[in-house]
This record gives sequence, C-alpha cells and structure tokens, in this order.
Amino acid sequence: MDLEERTSQLLELVRSGRREALGELFELHRERLWRMLHLRMDPRIGGRISLDDVLQEAFFDVAARIGEHLESPSVPFY
Repeated sequence: MDLEERTSQLLELVRSGRREALGELFELHRERLWRMLHLRMDPRIGGRISLDDVLQEAFFDVAARIGEHLESPSVPFY
C-alpha cells in the first residue's frame, strides 16, 4: 500500500471516530515533515528550537483542527 492510500485509509478511520489513527497518520508523515523543517528552518533559530518540538506542536494543532480538514479537504493532508 502506498503513502497516499494509507493516508486515505487512516483519515477514514479518524472520520469514523478512531482518534488513535490520527497519531498513526502523523507518524506516517513525520519523517517527511522533519526533513522539510530541516531544510527550511533558518539556522539561526535551529540552535534554539528543536525540530522535534516543532513537530510536537504541529501534532497538537492537527489534533485540534482535524475536523476542519475532514469537513472540507480542499488540500492534501500532508
């Protein structure tokens, strides 16, 4: 199963009320998100802010706002 198919499957599980699938969904994309942050984060703040901390905050935002995405998925989950 490819990344897009697994993402869709996990989003359906979240939509059906299985909130633990949200953690699995985030983990599925974690490495890719980490690489994106590593490439784009200004080195001047990289010494003060951990990429893992940024990802943790992003997860909290996703958990709080996943309903918005599920109601109107106008952009890909990633």
